[in-house]
Amino acid sequence: MDTLDPLSCAIRIENVNLALGSGAARVHILKDIGLTIARGQAVGLVGPSGSGKSTLLMIMAGLERPDSGDVVVDGTAFKQLDEDRLARFRGTAIGIVFQSFHLMIAMWGLMAFVTAVALYLWKKKKLAKTKWVLWFLILSVGFPQIANQVGWMTAEIGRQPWIVYGLLKTTQGVSPTIVSSQVVMSIMMFIVIYILLFALFIFLLNHKIQHGPEDDEEVALQSEDPLYRNLKKATGRENR
Repeated sequence: MDTLDPLSCAIRIENVNLALGSGAARVHILKDIGLTIARGQAVGLVGPSGSGKSTLLMIMAGLERPDSGDVVVDGTAFKQLDEDRLARFRGTAIGIVFQSFHLMIAMWGLMAFVTAVALYLWKKKKLAKTKWVLWFLILSVGFPQIANQVGWMTAEIGRQPWIVYGLLKTTQGVSPTIVSSQVVMSIMMFIVIYILLFALFIFLLNHKIQHGPEDDEEVALQSEDPLYRNLKKATGRENR
């Protein structure tokens, strides 16, 4: 394991061991693992399936306790933290990228689930009578928006300290010619625009929901020539 100044280490792992199972079925997932990652250093874990990559990441994130060894992240030793303090540390130091990524996957999973259920019920001609699925479909309109936003968070926050990976750091992307008031005004303008667009979206969605599905007669009338439709109304033949 490389030796670095502890103050310059973002992550330091020493003699980490983790085994699962017991007796003859006991399997060593990690054995005497040592790793140091300096602040600002980009590191990738590469290896075959089942080699322990995900387990090591979970240990570094504080989601899994090793059987032995030391894990120090940002100067905080996990061994000295109980579960509550460790959860607070994850939430403030390392939680946001991990959680936003899984929230994005969860939104995709919910969309796939409700679509499959709706298609099944539609084929069985039971969709219109299954209220919980109909309500779920209405609520699922927001799932792509949530997935898009947390996916953006995962990409933007996860690649820090880089704006353009390997070329431009965030600290180098600050323009000295733009004052803070201009930035605030730009942000406020975007907030107002997106609030208006969202309000319009909700209005149109609610209007469509209140109107309900079109019946066969209404669809047939809409497909006809307007002049012919008016003529039918005038002659009283529309309801025959």
